[in-house]
Amino acid sequence: MTIREPARDIAVLGEADVLVAGGGVSGAAAALAASRAGARTVLVERNGSLGGVATAGLMANIGNHFLDRQGRLVIDGIAKEVVDSLVERGAASPKWASREVPGVVIDSEQLKPLLSEMLASAGVTVLTHTLAARPILDGTAVNGAFIESKAGRQAVLARVVVDATGEADLAAQTGCPMRWTDGSASV
Repeated sequence: MTIREPARDIAVLGEADVLVAGGGVSGAAAALAASRAGARTVLVERNGSLGGVATAGLMANIGNHFLDRQGRLVIDGIAKEVVDSLVERGAASPKWASREVPGVVIDSEQLKPLLSEMLASAGVTVLTHTLAARPILDGTAVNGAFIESKAGRQAVLARVVVDATGEADLAAQTGCPMRWTDGSASV
């Protein structure tokens, strides 16, 4: 059985150079990098806070892949900036950069405001409690996304859309090649 939803005009909430769907750690880093590079950036997150699994899922340990086997730092940039900022807040151990430490134990509740502050200082527009529901397609080009929030269905137009939803929610709807496996992180 199916039911037809009537066609309707959707209000455009705004336009951006970059729209990031998903405000987990990766999505926040993508939005931060885009904005710091000069792009007008909008990030939409379905939860009420940023950080994804690291915060909403209370994952209090980031795998320590910052160092190689010899103990040399091999990951830098925004990822290291986040960990260093957590250390400054007392939300991670200053001894995290050691091969003897298998993971970077963090206070996930401190990660939420840290990511919000970093994005705000970079000028990113953040919309929480907002789901990136469908990509806006012009042929095979993605020109933004339809979003759903308590304000209803709206659209954000963008030159570039980054799908950081964790399960490629938008990408899967574009018809791009996908690799499917049994099971799901959300089922």
